[in-house]
Amino acid sequence: MGNKRKREEEEARITKKIKKLERKLQRRKRIISSSSDDGAQPLGEAPQPDLALGKDIHKHIASRWQDILLKGLSKETKEPIMKKYLIPANCKLLIAPLLNPEAKTAVPDVLAKRDTTIMQKQNQIGVALAALSQVTELILQNETSKQVLLQPLSDACRILCDSHNIETKTRRSILMSSINTSLRDTLASTDRDKYLFGEDLAEKLKAAKTVQKTGESLLKTNASSSKNSNAKGNPKRNLNFRGPIQRRPPNRAESSRGRPPGRQTRGTTYSRPPPPPPPRASSPSKRNYRR
Repeated sequence: MGNKRKREEEEARITKKIKKLERKLQRRKRIISSSSDDGAQPLGEAPQPDLALGKDIHKHIASRWQDILLKGLSKETKEPIMKKYLIPANCKLLIAPLLNPEAKTAVPDVLAKRDTTIMQKQNQIGVALAALSQVTELILQNETSKQVLLQPLSDACRILCDSHNIETKTRRSILMSSINTSLRDTLASTDRDKYLFGEDLAEKLKAAKTVQKTGESLLKTNASSSKNSNAKGNPKRNLNFRGPIQRRPPNRAESSRGRPPGRQTRGTTYSRPPPPPPPRASSPSKRNYRR
């Protein structure tokens, strides 16, 4: 008992000393900050960040939340949580309202499908609130066990992070539906960060366009080479070209009687006769007399 008490007193003394040093360090930081601000006053007011951020959370919490916000919860993880926390009987409005059948028949299928997605997100938020209600109930019952309080809190936070991820996917899907189809695959392959499609979207789009142009040039090259090969295999013929004359078989009558003289068959080639010699001029000495 004596040793345990001594250790506790020693820990208390060290803790007190650490707190004293922390207060002293904070005072010193304030002094340094005020002196630096006084020296920078002639420069004007310092620019304020676009988005004010709070202090860092525990690294184990941040790593898990960041992963869910980027990828979402897997089906194997989400389903047990959704079944674990039931909606309180005296707070049924946490259940997402159903779409009236009359209204469903009057709206396009695209809007009905989008309404179903929003309804699923509402049900997830309802489950997260049901988990938080259990934590609130435990606190009201003066529950002090960290493990008992931490589990529903963690489940609620994970469900809310998944709902956040679903909203991101919905925004991306809406925008991609109105973007050029040749670029949709590039947009779908990106991951969100500060921007919905990532900070390096411009570089990825340039690379995609380069690949597309290269593919088009290859297609043109292949098409031209195929045309050339077809032209070599099937050379164009002159319009006046007449194919080889085919010999017509003789009729039976002609074969029995014989072909009349002077008649040429189609198979024989025709040669033009030479022109007749010019007529000689008659000499005056030679006259024809009638007897």
